[in-house]
Amino acid sequence: MTSSPRSLSNSEKNTKQMQVQSIQDKITKFIERKFRASHSLSTKNTYNSSLRRFIEFLHVQYDIDIEVLLQKIQTNQIDPIDTLDTFYSFLS
Repeated sequence: MTSSPRSLSNSEKNTKQMQVQSIQDKITKFIERKFRASHSLSTKNTYNSSLRRFIEFLHVQYDIDIEVLLQKIQTNQIDPIDTLDTFYSFLS
């Protein structure tokens, strides 16, 4: 995650932690849905590995986490198609 020059207040820290937890919960639920649909540990592991690689890519390429990426996509600061194209190149 990127850090700001000023210190975060306790309420800002709590909000940020809740956002991170919320995203992590959504990722976990997504992976569990894939497992329930496929009944395959291999599928679950593949999705989990792919998401970890994407998160690594975000840190290496943009120095951001997934929460910041989602915010930037929602505010049209980052084009999701360009991001996926760059991710594809990163994987190659």
